[in-house]
Amino acid sequence: MTRFGIHSTTQLEGAAGDAQEAALARTQRLRHRALGVAFTVVALAYAVRLGDLQILESEAHRARQVAQSAEWESLPAVRGRILDRHGRVLAAPDTRYQA
Repeated sequence: MTRFGIHSTTQLEGAAGDAQEAALARTQRLRHRALGVAFTVVALAYAVRLGDLQILESEAHRARQVAQSAEWESLPAVRGRILDRHGRVLAAPDTRYQA
C-alpha cells in the first residue's frame, strides 16, 4: 500500500507507479491548498464584516439602541386578595389599624 492507502504495491511497480504516486501527491497538495484558500477567504470576509459593524456603523447602531431603550416608570403595586379553594378570603390588602 502507498502512504495514501489507495493503490496496492503490485499496481505501483516501477516508474509508472512512482509517477502515479507523484500525481496523487500533487492532487492532494492542490486540494489542501484550495481548502486553505477557501477557509482564508471566509475568515477574511467575516473579519471585514465585523470591522464594518464595529468601526464604520457603530454610531448608527448606538443611535438605534438609544431609540429602542426602555423608559422607566414607577407603577404602584396593586395587591390582590388571597383566597382558599372555596373562594373565601384568607388575606386582603385592606389597611387596618388596631389601637
